[in-house]
Amino acid sequence: MQLNRRRFLLGAAVAATCVAAGRPVLARHIAAGPVARTEPVTETFFGQSITDPYRWMETATDPDWQPWLRANEAHAGSVLEALPGYGDMRARLRELSAGFTRSSLPYDFGSRLIYLSQPPRSGWPVVMEQQARQTRVLYDPGSVNGMAGQVSVEFWVASPDGRHMILGLGEGGTEEAVIYVLDLQTGALLADRIPRCLAPSPHWLEDGSGFFYTQLGTGIRGTLDYRADIRCRFHRLGDDPLEDRIILARGLDEAVQIDVHDTVAVQVYAGSRRALAVTSTLVTKGVWFADLDDVLAGTPRWQPIFDPRQGAPDFYLDGDSLWVWGAIDDTESVVSRLDLTSPVPFREEVLATLSGGLISQSTFADDGLYLTVDGGSTSQLFHVPREGDGREIELPMGAAINDVAYGYQRRSVFVHLSTWLEPASAWQFKATSGFRRLTLSQDPNIDTAGYRVINDVAIARDGAEVPVTIITPRDLMLDGRAPCLVRAYGAYGQSIKADFDPMGLALLERGGIVVVAHVRGGGEKGRSWWRAGLGTTKPNTWRDLIDVCEHLIQEGWTTSARLAILGGSAGGIAVGRALTERPDLFGLVCARAGVLNPLRFESEPNGLANVPEFGSLTSEEGFAGLVAMDTLHHITDGVRYPTVLLSHGDNDTRVATWHTAKVAARLRAAGAPDSGPVLFRVAFDSGHLVESVDDEIANSVDLYALLLNLARS
Repeated sequence: MQLNRRRFLLGAAVAATCVAAGRPVLARHIAAGPVARTEPVTETFFGQSITDPYRWMETATDPDWQPWLRANEAHAGSVLEALPGYGDMRARLRELSAGFTRSSLPYDFGSRLIYLSQPPRSGWPVVMEQQARQTRVLYDPGSVNGMAGQVSVEFWVASPDGRHMILGLGEGGTEEAVIYVLDLQTGALLADRIPRCLAPSPHWLEDGSGFFYTQLGTGIRGTLDYRADIRCRFHRLGDDPLEDRIILARGLDEAVQIDVHDTVAVQVYAGSRRALAVTSTLVTKGVWFADLDDVLAGTPRWQPIFDPRQGAPDFYLDGDSLWVWGAIDDTESVVSRLDLTSPVPFREEVLATLSGGLISQSTFADDGLYLTVDGGSTSQLFHVPREGDGREIELPMGAAINDVAYGYQRRSVFVHLSTWLEPASAWQFKATSGFRRLTLSQDPNIDTAGYRVINDVAIARDGAEVPVTIITPRDLMLDGRAPCLVRAYGAYGQSIKADFDPMGLALLERGGIVVVAHVRGGGEKGRSWWRAGLGTTKPNTWRDLIDVCEHLIQEGWTTSARLAILGGSAGGIAVGRALTERPDLFGLVCARAGVLNPLRFESEPNGLANVPEFGSLTSEEGFAGLVAMDTLHHITDGVRYPTVLLSHGDNDTRVATWHTAKVAARLRAAGAPDSGPVLFRVAFDSGHLVESVDDEIANSVDLYALLLNLARS
């Protein structure tokens, strides 16, 4: 096939003419994007035939694939960058991001803090050291020789003695990393280099002499078996990584059941002479234990704790006690302790029961377990001690907890707190003295006094009360004229927590509003809220989004023409199916790295791990659920669709780029003549929603400029 370059280049010429005339760029003025070839593939599942016109896009070596992606990027760029106000919006976003620094929670070594910080205009975070109130850059990952693309820190783990740090550095957003070891005293890298490493993070021995790590097998990126036969090895500092012993692998030890696509890890813990063998996909499957000395000697006698067929809760090994926690039904979660020295079944002691929300994050300190539970905009922090009753710890401000970690010798706890209108701040909590704010970076000079947050509720069609967060200018008139951006996710029980977005101010200061629809499938209202948007109940997710948007219109916030919805990754299901079910309701639909063709999820490297969340084609019920949530197969010929803005990283190993590519092609082929344009941005040096500051600016300027232009039409 030869791409019609005149077609998408014409879009730039027409748009430029409109800009010169000072008029909004209307859909009818924009030339259609590149047209993809069709090679229909028909399959039958449980008596129902499904035809995929673009199955060829799943073959990365197809000669049309890369040219078609590049043609889409050229077309989208020519249209978007010619929009009225595009340059001014980009300049404003650069101003808003100029003083904004992201910092992680620190590793605490007494008088010395080590943390990651991503300064403004930087494409990656650097390793920082703070001592005696003096801060300096200890190491810049961008200085690694051979890193040609965008650098990413996939994982970073300091040794317990504070001497070394593992840096898992990747490039191009693939999430595959090379392990480097940083000397935290000198700021220099050791000679150790270990390629093809993937999460979970490595586990150091307590003396800092070596670590266990996870490494990919021989699978090729982009194929179904890319994550097959992952193995866990042990590396002692200074040894040749090629000689690292394999500790866990499929078929290595008959006592440990490992499936072909499992991730495997060996985990060790301070103060315990035992090691845990863990298998997982997106959640933990099986857990075994053995004496650490035997594991290091190559003679482990693994004993089961949790059978992988039943799955395992979250856990922490405290000496010979295994603390476990997680939901036990739709309303309650429990924290308990197993005595690994007792006969099987292990003696179990229930330490605490929590009602309501899902447990989100955790860390273990010397005085017990700290847990967070999320709501729509705020979080709660709970402490479960080794002995005695648990309690809720009052936070220093009403905020969401975005991260939690232990401090020096586990005698304190760090938390990141954020609100919708305040940047994240780091705090240290000690049971003896309460909270103390840390200064890891300068506060940005951003004034948010002119805005407010409204916590609203929309009544879904089945009567469910859907929480809605509205961020709005204080002086906004409810006349239905506000450009409105609605974000939604609704998957894996993950809540959309309060997190300050300086870029969003660029829309607010132009009279827009930003809304979060806390739809079912998330965890904002507990386990039942998640399960109500899981598998075959997934339609609740996008119908909640539709009902929230209708509520906003009825309340006078906006109109359909001024309404945009945004979802990323699994949030692509919410926005994609809202688009196909109610194309008349929106002016703009934006999906970033969206799951838009889940019927084919099981054919890609990360798809099998998502079967518990979405379902499987191997059962009739699973097929019914998957076809219901599949955007591609609900696009209908002759329907007028709104403007659609799609984006994807070409190196995405979580959601394949063809999800977005197929939907872009199908929307162009099916839409009525008066449909809005379909714009498909492709980032060729990026992966799954991996964003530098420049990437965030690029995504935001596209979305905001397009929404504001549509609102003026």
